[in-house]
Amino acid sequence: MPVLRSKCYGPAILSVPLFDDEVVHFAKPPFTYWVIAGGITLFGHNEWGVRLENVLAFLATVVGVYWMGRTFTPSRPWLPALIYATFPVPFGAANIMTTDTLLTLWEGIAVLGFVRWWESEDRSYKQVFLMWGGFGMAFLTKGPPGLLPLVSILVFVLLADGWRSASRLVFLKGPVLIGLLAITMLLLSGSLVCAGWVALSPPNVSSDWSLYGVHFTSADEGWAVGSDIYNGKGVILHFVDESWTSIAPALVSLEDLELFSVHFTSATEGWTAGRDNWNGRGVLLRYSIFPEIKVTASTIDFGNVLAGKTSEKKITIQNMGGVNLTIDTIGSVAAPFGRSGGPCTDGQILIPNAACTLLIQFAPLNQSGFFLLFL
Repeated sequence: MPVLRSKCYGPAILSVPLFDDEVVHFAKPPFTYWVIAGGITLFGHNEWGVRLENVLAFLATVVGVYWMGRTFTPSRPWLPALIYATFPVPFGAANIMTTDTLLTLWEGIAVLGFVRWWESEDRSYKQVFLMWGGFGMAFLTKGPPGLLPLVSILVFVLLADGWRSASRLVFLKGPVLIGLLAITMLLLSGSLVCAGWVALSPPNVSSDWSLYGVHFTSADEGWAVGSDIYNGKGVILHFVDESWTSIAPALVSLEDLELFSVHFTSATEGWTAGRDNWNGRGVLLRYSIFPEIKVTASTIDFGNVLAGKTSEKKITIQNMGGVNLTIDTIGSVAAPFGRSGGPCTDGQILIPNAACTLLIQFAPLNQSGFFLLFL
């Protein structure tokens, strides 16, 4: 079972968008992810950091509509901007996670560039670069749908002014600008951040085994879980000091144990979930670098016991931590209570998930109420 590692040198893999650093998501071009990451870098993991890019894009679009208004309604250029700013749908979209607000900004810039070119006297190539730059950014934001307004623009120019004007609009430098813009940004993000995948050699668990989940607590330490299909056991691998080692999971099934996912809440505590196929039930294992004692039951009620009779109850001591637990000294009990048995002893060592029991006896010689604090 090979393990692949991505050698990355930046805070995020900008050329490969991910959900929760695990799930690859190529449904949209990467530009929206980049600006969201920039907002999070500036303001942290909060609402402002995530929504900032759409708010700024909406405000910039309002400004762009105002500049178009200077051409279409020169006496009241503020009116188109006011109308757009008060539309509920664009305003609402600026407050949610969507690519459409950024797309509207770039397409608005592209249309503004076309309007400036159309209304100019000489219709030079320099004036139309704004249009092609806007469509280039729209393509990086939404992909081919970002170029749909270009179709309407071409149809309008053909019907209004013929092929000659259309050919001046669609000159070679425009599409080349889009291509160079997209390729440069993608190459820049990829070359600065990620150098690719390399194969690592994990321990040879058996002749037939698989890995299903991985989680890293830092760049230098991580965990992977899976199933040893050949031996019917769960697999836990620990990565530290640039190498993997195999760790035996807790014994929860005679055979056919699978572990599917692993997650750490800190460098000292983690969880893995799976299935005990032998017993047909789910499995949840906890990792901790500290011993943790669990005593059940913490309170014992013997009820009503007749004088001269005996009642016996059991106390279970279990190690819920991730390392061995040493039982120091078990407290003594006074009559009419007494320790009547059980394998727990002073100095006993309990491995993780192991348990031992104490038997406590209650033998009253007369009728009365009895209470004992046992430590």
